[in-house]
Amino acid sequence: MYSLHIWLGIPGERRVWLEQWDGIPLILKNLSRYFPSIKVFIDGLTAYDGERIEVKDNLEAFWKIVEHTKEAFQACEDFSYYKKCGEEGAAQSHLKDKQSTQTPATKADTLESQTKQPPKNVATILGSKGEKIKLKSLSGYDYRTKICYCALCDIAISDVSTTALVPFHFCKKPGVGFYFHLDHYPDIIRFQEGIPCFYGVLKENLKTTDIQSVFVANFHIPPEHIYNLAANSLEELAQQGKLKDYKENPLKMHRLFVPPVELYAKKYALEKKTKIKISDNPNTKRLLREISYQKQLLKIESLELDIQLKQLQIKQPNSSSPPPPPSFPQITAKERIHSHLAYKLGAALILNSKSLWGYIRMPYVLSYIKEAHKQAQKDYARRVANNPHLKLPNLETYPDYKEALKEKECLTYKLGLALMQADKDWAKGGYLRFYFFDVPRLKQEFKEKRK
Repeated sequence: MYSLHIWLGIPGERRVWLEQWDGIPLILKNLSRYFPSIKVFIDGLTAYDGERIEVKDNLEAFWKIVEHTKEAFQACEDFSYYKKCGEEGAAQSHLKDKQSTQTPATKADTLESQTKQPPKNVATILGSKGEKIKLKSLSGYDYRTKICYCALCDIAISDVSTTALVPFHFCKKPGVGFYFHLDHYPDIIRFQEGIPCFYGVLKENLKTTDIQSVFVANFHIPPEHIYNLAANSLEELAQQGKLKDYKENPLKMHRLFVPPVELYAKKYALEKKTKIKISDNPNTKRLLREISYQKQLLKIESLELDIQLKQLQIKQPNSSSPPPPPSFPQITAKERIHSHLAYKLGAALILNSKSLWGYIRMPYVLSYIKEAHKQAQKDYARRVANNPHLKLPNLETYPDYKEALKEKECLTYKLGLALMQADKDWAKGGYLRFYFFDVPRLKQEFKEKRK
């Protein structure tokens, strides 16, 4: 029924592969290019022999993996739930226990099939391009049952500590082994010597973090590295004729670029600090663009509000109103120049010229700045008309006047002035002159001054 069966031994109690939520879908997405239907068994806590238990934490982790896998495949319809049958029944048939002496595990399966309720530990995802990924959690099964399921698998991707008992110690499955601490690297060497087509994660692609004890710690491994190792193993198995879809046809898989593990560690630290998930999901990217745009608008509005507040802080002679609170600093000449329309326009030009999306929204941002500045000027004129004491003094009277004049010579201010002039001469080709002549000239002058 499936072109590939995979065993995933992912520890989640005391040791967590921190990239697993996005890493497992990435691996499955790339494997599905060569294997359109994949069955995945996800290991978990093991029950005593003959027992079947339910582990809440394992099930929550399983469904989290399912949700992320669904997003990765851009599923065209919701999850499809399947009863335990087919190859699962074949695995159960390996057990020697007869129906008259059923274990609690098989009794539970029989009861589930009689009630026709969808199992809580199975999900099937149908991709938009016809891919089929079926995931089954083996959390709460005993070792006897897990060995029967693992016997059906083509490869295993598993931790090499206690999680490796079923796939590597008992079933000797080829695949990929990883570890959370360099002390376990000798286990990798031992499996490589004893199991054909087995590959271990390289030391430079491991970084341990959140260390609490010798046995409790989390770790980073680039999922691209694990996929590449799995591709190595699968190609070798295909050459030996051990993959049913590639017994006669050669299998040649692509490889992924592997980012440094330090980048994943920095990403995790940033997400932990900001409480914001950094994702490649298209919805997340679109949301981040909207946040960036709103942030720019807020900066502009904040600047206008800041100028208005500081105008109220200037001491007013012969005024009966109380003095401004001491917590508000006095406005400076440099801040006055930063409130000029030329400076604000130039700052917006530089900020939005750093990305394609910035160029697209630049006309809207510049238009907003111009209209907001006009409105601020009208509000200022109205307040001065009602109370002449609110009029700002001349720039020459400020202590930092000479220092502030340098702001008028910076690239930001000159770009804004050139844009304002281009707007006045738009009918005479002002914008063309600004883009093809003024901008290159000002940039060259700025570079020469920096030298």
